Amino acid sequence: MKSKFSQGLCLLMLLCLPSLSWARIVEKTKLDEEGDNYRIEITFATPMRFSNLSDQGFTRTFEIQLRPDTLLSGLTIDDLGGRYSVNWNRSLWSPISEITYDGDDPEFPYVTLRFKDKVKLSVRNSADFMSLIIDIDASEITRPAKAPKLTSADLLKDLSSDDVKIQNSIDEAKAAIFAKDYNTAIRLFRALKDTTTGVTQRRAHELLAITRELNQQLAQAKGEYETFIDLYGDTEDAARVRQRLAVLVTSDMKAKSIGQAEEALAWDSEFYGSFGQRYYRDDNYPEAGGSTILRDQLTSDLDFVHRVSNGIWDIKTQFIGSYRKDFEDDADSEFRPNVGSIEIENSDWGTIAKLGRQSRNTDGILGRFDGLYASHEVTPDIIVNASFGYPVDISRRDTINTDVEFYGTSVDFLNVADNWNLSAYYIKQTNFGLTDREALGAEARYSTRASSIYATFDYDIYFEELNSALFLGNWSLSEATRLNVSFDYRYSPTLTKLNAIQGQGVTSFDALFPLYSDDELKQLALDRSARSTTITTSLTHTLNEKWQVIGDVTATEFGATETSAGVEGTDATGTDLYYSLQFVGTNILQINDVAIWGLRMSDTDSASTYTVTGNWRFSPNRKFKINPRIRVDYRANNYDSGDRWVTRPSVRLDYKINKQARIEFEAGYEWYDETYAVGAYKNETSFVTLGYRLDF
Repeated sequence: MKSKFSQGLCLLMLLCLPSLSWARIVEKTKLDEEGDNYRIEITFATPMRFSNLSDQGFTRTFEIQLRPDTLLSGLTIDDLGGRYSVNWNRSLWSPISEITYDGDDPEFPYVTLRFKDKVKLSVRNSADFMSLIIDIDASEITRPAKAPKLTSADLLKDLSSDDVKIQNSIDEAKAAIFAKDYNTAIRLFRALKDTTTGVTQRRAHELLAITRELNQQLAQAKGEYETFIDLYGDTEDAARVRQRLAVLVTSDMKAKSIGQAEEALAWDSEFYGSFGQRYYRDDNYPEAGGSTILRDQLTSDLDFVHRVSNGIWDIKTQFIGSYRKDFEDDADSEFRPNVGSIEIENSDWGTIAKLGRQSRNTDGILGRFDGLYASHEVTPDIIVNASFGYPVDISRRDTINTDVEFYGTSVDFLNVADNWNLSAYYIKQTNFGLTDREALGAEARYSTRASSIYATFDYDIYFEELNSALFLGNWSLSEATRLNVSFDYRYSPTLTKLNAIQGQGVTSFDALFPLYSDDELKQLALDRSARSTTITTSLTHTLNEKWQVIGDVTATEFGATETSAGVEGTDATGTDLYYSLQFVGTNILQINDVAIWGLRMSDTDSASTYTVTGNWRFSPNRKFKINPRIRVDYRANNYDSGDRWVTRPSVRLDYKINKQARIEFEAGYEWYDETYAVGAYKNETSFVTLGYRLDF
């Protein structure tokens, strides 16, 4: 019987989780100002290793090529597909005009960034490889005369100091502001203005003037604003203060100014997102004649972020979702949840709580879940985390699967050594009340501008087995060469008691309870779970100003499974090898074009496969983009004389109507020719996609 807490949590999640979407790999983006430049962090639902940046100099368009690792998140390679816009907090002025994710080739997805003027990028992974950190050098851009929006709440949030005594005064001033004890706040801000330097001094001075305005000391506020402009007239802050002063000195707007200032100091909000629709039509033409519709669908896609903040409290609501309408079979129309959550942060307490559908690949959590995650900063170097929820059932993504629940806790130890952070966790998961998994684990993260390392292991104390061990490394060997290495050793699928259901002819785990004891189910789960080992090495090297080369080698093998309970075991595989070589060129036939020529080869027990790809992306002008592509596959079977040829040319067009709207069109054709030991099969397929997207 479920606890009242579990039932109440489930009800809360149903209220904050609308019917959502399709899987979206990009979970969130965050843009920050870094002095005169910018930094954007793009967070994914699965680890993404940074492989290649298309251009090393100043230009308007960049492509960032990635290599995914879906084993850690429980996603499949199909979940990486799709192409869509990525939104960011546009309230902060930046030179970014567009960010898109493209997973049409899900083994080699990429992110495109376009800018209003020429910038230079440097890209690296976060320590856990779940994010891309992109530093934007905007030194060649002339900024607008109008200062970026920076509210009073932002000023309060930015006001901080490493000096403990000064920080105590700042905290007292913030508390006085929110208590509307303006006289105390004025005294503290005046002291801070007189005893600090740099940004802290400017923020304190501006807040002193605002607080005098709130206290209806309008003449004194005017004097502080004017003094600020005299002292800092050559900074962007001065443009914003001039605007405040202009409002203040307009007598018929005084009351409005006071109200607006108090409201801004209390709460600031932002809202951004996008809506789009795409129509897909695939038709099949067998050699025997006639035609068959393979796909006739319309996908409607919505995502948004709403955020409110007052400098101490920060509340963010996020939604990513879509609905697929299948015109051929309405039973296949469906919602698939991705993200629907509300996150509350208090910067004074160092506390964060997040409720709803979300994704985590740390602390032993295996990807998406519906539930609650919370963390608290005990000290600047120690953070305690707790989680409770229901893992998302991939076959029922539009519901909350309360049959399986987990709870866990972890501790993060920051700055253990130079650039090293460590974590340790405990997690327990039940399925219909029976222990499903119970694990202890640890994670280590190392990150600098030149390299990133992430290592983790998960030991199941219930099964007494090492469930997984993972190592991801990314190093800049030189300015021209980057090395990626990954090692993944795990049970596949992840070792849980639910694995016992395989081959039993039932769809619900509890249907096995009358047939097997708990210990028997535990053994069946072990029998159905195979060990897998995957090692990948990737090298990216810049040949010259126009060309880069990327080489990958992957080796993978699966262990055997046991025969039991009427289910035949499987033999261990040999080592399957996968090779990839890509040449990436920029500015080849015109400025900012990208050309990619690739060769792939796989050598497995069943077949040898060779793939050649060509991909050219160019823009005749700033609004119109053209992308012709071709892919040719040849497969030779190892177990007979059969082989297969597949040729697939296509072209994609993208037209940007204005800053908020764009339309997309794609069309292609596929020739399929397969020969068996006893016959042959030929087939042709056409495919068309038409869509639009609105950003807001």
